[in-house]
Amino acid sequence: MLEVRLPFRMTIVDPVLTVALSQMVDGRICITFSEEVDLFELGNIEVSGGTVDDFTGNHLQYCVAYTKTGATMEVYVPAGVAMATAAPYQTNLESNRLVL
Repeated sequence: MLEVRLPFRMTIVDPVLTVALSQMVDGRICITFSEEVDLFELGNIEVSGGTVDDFTGNHLQYCVAYTKTGATMEVYVPAGVAMATAAPYQTNLESNRLVL
């Protein structure tokens, strides 16, 4: 027997699309989303103190090569630049900031 007492309250939480950056040992940066995305491209990556190129990826994980032009370099993915490929089609939160 199921017993429900009033007032009954339920909270529905949509999944959150996260993205994380990590430095690889081969001189590349790995960008990993928590689920598959569309609309993500090299120009969506914010960079100061350097450049990124050689963009490759598969809707879940992307890699770029980087070149520092200053003493330090900061790289991150801003919020809202990629969209999940599945419902509820949310956009990403801002990534961590990788300082090299």
